Amino acid sequence: MISVLFDMSLVEAQLKSSAALIPDSLRPKAEQEKYFPIFRKHQITPSDFSRSVDYYLNRIETFEDISTQVFNRLTQYQAQLEVKQKASDTLNAAGKDTTTTTTPVKEDSVRRRIFDRMVREAVPKIKKKG
Repeated sequence: MISVLFDMSLVEAQLKSSAALIPDSLRPKAEQEKYFPIFRKHQITPSDFSRSVDYYLNRIETFEDISTQVFNRLTQYQAQLEVKQKASDTLNAAGKDTTTTTTPVKEDSVRRRIFDRMVREAVPKIKKKG
């Protein structure tokens, strides 16, 4: 459950950060389908997830523990991203251009950088709510 909720939090952060980039006509579809890849990844169905949520809502202390673990994992993930960013900034400050490579940058790599930035921005917002 922790991994599923962690992945869902990342997707939420990504969608909120890129909301302006999603055309209005595609937003309802994006909203409906946003968790499908997570369900596939964790080999569960939406019904399985719903039943798990119902189960844990009836065991609120356990659910709070899960929520804390998800938050801690998000915080740890953000810290890892910040370390990577500082390393990149250090290289840039030293006059080494980290954007220039001898091989072309793959589109997935660019998406990952954008996604990582979105998570860094979302974790403090999640922290304020808690």
